[in-house]
Amino acid sequence: MKVDGPRTARASLPTTPPKARALDSRPSTQDVVQQVDFPPFVAELIGGVFDAVVDQSIEQMKAYGELVKDTAQSVDSFRAAQDPTPTLKDDDD
Repeated sequence: MKVDGPRTARASLPTTPPKARALDSRPSTQDVVQQVDFPPFVAELIGGVFDAVVDQSIEQMKAYGELVKDTAQSVDSFRAAQDPTPTLKDDDD
């Protein structure tokens, strides 16, 4: 009996197309959810996003406060530079 090399090689190849084999080897959604421990993962994700938003809001409010303070100082400096006459103050002491 004579064995032909190319036919033997073809016979040993899987009959399932590569794409179908790849899809069959994917883990199911249920497997992924169990591996990831989904509820704690989502809780941490939501907590992390909330903390990041709050931290950025606080930084933004501080920056806005500095902007208002700097603007007010600039207006006072501008007013003082434009009006060289001293301001009268009541001395009731």
